[in-house]
Amino acid sequence: MRHNYYKDYSRSFKLAKRIFAFLESIQQNSIAKFDFSLICKYLRWSPLQPVDKKDPLKPRGIRHDRANEIEYMLKLLKNINAISEYDFQPIREDPEQKYIPTNYQGQVTIINSMESWGELIEASQYFPLEGYEQAITQDFLERKTKDYDISYYQNILEDSKKETYRQTALAFKEIALYEWEDAYQRMKGREIDWLSVNSKGFEFFIDMGYVDLDENDKMIDYQNERATVFVGFSKPSVNHRKRNINRLSNYRKRHIEEWTDKETDTGHFIAHTIWDITDDVEVDLEFNLFPQKRALNQGHSEEGKLYRKMEQYCADNHSVFLFVRPIYGDSSDRPFIIEYGILKPDLSLWIEQFTNI
Repeated sequence: MRHNYYKDYSRSFKLAKRIFAFLESIQQNSIAKFDFSLICKYLRWSPLQPVDKKDPLKPRGIRHDRANEIEYMLKLLKNINAISEYDFQPIREDPEQKYIPTNYQGQVTIINSMESWGELIEASQYFPLEGYEQAITQDFLERKTKDYDISYYQNILEDSKKETYRQTALAFKEIALYEWEDAYQRMKGREIDWLSVNSKGFEFFIDMGYVDLDENDKMIDYQNERATVFVGFSKPSVNHRKRNINRLSNYRKRHIEEWTDKETDTGHFIAHTIWDITDDVEVDLEFNLFPQKRALNQGHSEEGKLYRKMEQYCADNHSVFLFVRPIYGDSSDRPFIIEYGILKPDLSLWIEQFTNI
């Protein structure tokens, strides 16, 4: 299960919070009984199926897809039992028997007592979506300086030089991968489980994340699955505008319903103008997507202009060696820093680090 970075409040998360407020207002001890039409009204949903245009007098029933969605959100709040159906009654009587929609009635049981929203979230599958303000702290900067210093890249290059550019780049990659893995593990402070994926000249690595449970199987810590580094040779694509729009759209719908800061885009670690993966259906393209600061992604800031300049260089130069390495400051999948590196044909290095929060 993948989640976005902490400041993202998904649609289901926000709806669950409103449902909780509704239940809290009508609860009696550990039980909350309600008419389904009331909770729909509270959420500003229509509880009824649409009118059949071919037969407008046909009775309209309750929309069970709405009931199912509410029940799904409640199931994620582990200390609240899901809706249990116990009765169907007419919403209102119609003397002519032309319009008799049924009313779903529900019952919710709150285990023990109604806990606070924060307590429910910490015990639920919404954790860690509840969120906090992300910021680059002094502690993060100190760890970054220690574990993500770029000065050692020149030493790696000196140890990697071979007869040809490509041989040098591949040797650089092998040495750098060991350094990147060690640095990531030190920064994370625990053993990591890396998964390697290859596609059309690029290799990327995924940290599979973890879930820590206490003795009662209650989740106490969680880290997202997330990309750790992308490395390979640029392959400009003339068909990059035909990229998998459905995959990108589905990612946005599931993971980036609404950014709370309004300054975040769906970014790409490796741009489609550089990585020709338009027809590679076996690669999980979602790991190439991440929450990116809008000014950086669109080139509006000075950092953004430099970022786009590096991407354009790779797009203009076929088979140039590059790497992109996200540097994380928490357990979410939003990088605090993005490190972008290019090995030019003259064997000079161009490496920059960009702030992403």
